[in-house]
Amino acid sequence: MCIEFNMENSEGKEQDIDIIGNSKFNIFIVDDDIELLNLYSRYFQSNGFNVVGTAKNGIEAIEKILKSSNKPDVIIIDFNMPIMNGIEAIKQLLRADDSFKMILMSSNPFIRGKARSSGAKDFYFKLRGINVLLKIVKDILNHS
Repeated sequence: MCIEFNMENSEGKEQDIDIIGNSKFNIFIVDDDIELLNLYSRYFQSNGFNVVGTAKNGIEAIEKILKSSNKPDVIIIDFNMPIMNGIEAIKQLLRADDSFKMILMSSNPFIRGKARSSGAKDFYFKLRGINVLLKIVKDILNHS
């Protein structure tokens, strides 16, 4: 449930406020870079999300997600990983459950087109601020 309304800030300017219900949304994060994986996990937890799991490659992600009783509301998955890349993992996850909402991320901006064709809901260019990733996640949740 999403409620949108306008509110004045301390300077008297109108600002849009998004409220995504009262429940915590479940996020699953996949990245082979352990430092980034930990950063994303802490960031989303500090912003009120429940990180239900992490994985370092596509195979591990598929196994954990499909066995878990906590279905993620959004899966954030890196493109370039060992064993199985993000695009192949997205395709296999969607074959198992086509309701999964996934964001493909990469430091290569030319992957954007592949993200959409793989079934990902959106693409996150890693060199942009992490707050951009948060906005993408919220946008997906607001429109689901």
